[in-house]
Amino acid sequence: MTGLEIRATASVSFLYMVRMFGLFMVIPVLPLAADAYAGATIALMGLAVGVYGLSQGLLQIPFGLLSDRIGRKPVIYLGLALFIAGSALAAWAETIGWLIAARLLQGCGAIAGTLLALMGDLTRVNMRTVAMAFVGISIGVSFGLSLIAGPWFNTLIGLPGVFLLNAGLGAVGMVVVAVFVPTPTARRVNLDNAVIPADILQLATRPDIAALCVSILLAHHLLMSGFLAFPRLLVEVGYTVDVHHYIYLGLLAGTFVLMGPVMRLGANPRFTKHVLLSVIALAAGSLAALSGQASGVGVLLTMGGFFMAFNLLEVVLPAQLTRAAPAGRRGTAAGLFSAAQFGGVFTGGAVGGLLIQTWGNAALLYVNAGCAVLWFGLVMWGLTVRDVSGRVIEIADPTSDHAHSLVNALLSIEGIDDVVFVEAEGMAYLKIDNAHFVEDRLERLLAQSGAT
Repeated sequence: MTGLEIRATASVSFLYMVRMFGLFMVIPVLPLAADAYAGATIALMGLAVGVYGLSQGLLQIPFGLLSDRIGRKPVIYLGLALFIAGSALAAWAETIGWLIAARLLQGCGAIAGTLLALMGDLTRVNMRTVAMAFVGISIGVSFGLSLIAGPWFNTLIGLPGVFLLNAGLGAVGMVVVAVFVPTPTARRVNLDNAVIPADILQLATRPDIAALCVSILLAHHLLMSGFLAFPRLLVEVGYTVDVHHYIYLGLLAGTFVLMGPVMRLGANPRFTKHVLLSVIALAAGSLAALSGQASGVGVLLTMGGFFMAFNLLEVVLPAQLTRAAPAGRRGTAAGLFSAAQFGGVFTGGAVGGLLIQTWGNAALLYVNAGCAVLWFGLVMWGLTVRDVSGRVIEIADPTSDHAHSLVNALLSIEGIDDVVFVEAEGMAYLKIDNAHFVEDRLERLLAQSGAT
């Protein structure tokens, strides 16, 4: 990677971490803070937890499209400003209504799609996979750190201090954008990142894409609604709030160690569906068992099982989406996937809080286990996993007849299922069936044509 690409990757990864901290730092502590807000009920606290996802989900695609018109950096500044304003408002909120409004505003900093587009503008085609791997690592690390840091900072500076800390991180993010993020000289048409509005409905109705979007929605629904119950269950079995960060640290560390072999198995398309079904079954079993636990050890073991299932899903589902997305449609599929993810954040908080208020923690956990059983059926019968991959080729002279002949030649190679050619950018997006693909034929063709 060049120095510019390293700066871009590090900066975008940090901005992703700011976004993740804004969502997850308060999740382990907010459900226990109802007494701090006038008019609060368990249901309304659940809404305060989840409403962040509503604005995030609704604004992801519009913000990405806006960045195509006015530039990446202005949209990122706007998103961070909204995030900072929402965090500050949440810090000074005294009523549940103000807290919900603040969380809604905080979620309006929906810059994930714009950050992906910026990454595409600042990295070469052959470096984007490496850059996105760093972004993925930053997301996973920030998720784990935020669950640990939230309870820890809550004991030190209180919940208002946690919100102010988020605002401070947003301000640091603005400095990072101004000082470290390179300004793109041109906005590229990168179909691996760009959302094409005309393709949204077509992709949303594809069974495999729909199954994956519903899967990520349910995964985050179960996580967010589960966190309305988890802190309460820990308190009920004798773990005071000031030790919760140690518990989350131990659970996450343990699950990360155990999930390594399963991740490697899930990366193999022959076993991906089996791994998904096993992980969903683990989530269902853990939630059902957790509902009847009265001992501290039992609660920790069942929570650990659920965390392991969720962390595996966070790895396997995006990887499968990359495989399933048609050539040149990965960005649109990712936009739908992200919107569904935040939809699950919203429904998990809103519906979970209502269930706990009406019937209690056990009812919520049983309902969630039932949702996981239905989800198991959806994946069993609605998801087909093929050993496919994507590849992007740069064509030296995209306006020539030779370029169009090259596209036809690519389609004639066995194992290349689809080719989408963007003449304006000189890019050809390939969808490859690895079971029948012969790499040597493609390499010979590229060598003869001068493409890379």
